Amino acid sequence: MKQMNHVTKIVMAFTLASVTVLSVIPVFASNETVTRSQDIQTLDVDYEYKNESFLGTTYKNNFYIEPYYGWAKIWIHNTSSDTVTVRVTQNTLTGKEKMFFTLAPGEQLAKKGIKPWSTGTHWISIAAKNGKPLSGLLTVKLAKTKDLL
Repeated sequence: MKQMNHVTKIVMAFTLASVTVLSVIPVFASNETVTRSQDIQTLDVDYEYKNESFLGTTYKNNFYIEPYYGWAKIWIHNTSSDTVTVRVTQNTLTGKEKMFFTLAPGEQLAKKGIKPWSTGTHWISIAAKNGKPLSGLLTVKLAKTKDLL
């Protein structure tokens, strides 16, 4: 009888543990989804990146600066056989110029804004000086403070 009692206790403990685990799993999964959703909405990061490669005769693309992310750094690696000009403007391709520089073939350069930029759309245009095909890599880093660039 003691042996049966011991086996019964083990079976009952196993059954109770299984019921407990099964009843907790849906609650945990439900809370986990809600928590992730809340984390995404309230995520507090200090910087954002945009990485792209560029090819062709010209490159024109924009990025958006969110509030509090006005510090900007533009990194370019010119892998083409021509000198390229890089121009960053505010709002439109012909808007207020924020940055302008040239890069020789094979050259890399990271250039930082000297003060925070305004929120909103900014444009990057890259063109080859002598009309040769472009190729290279571009990174835009936006940060809350200058030190994070």
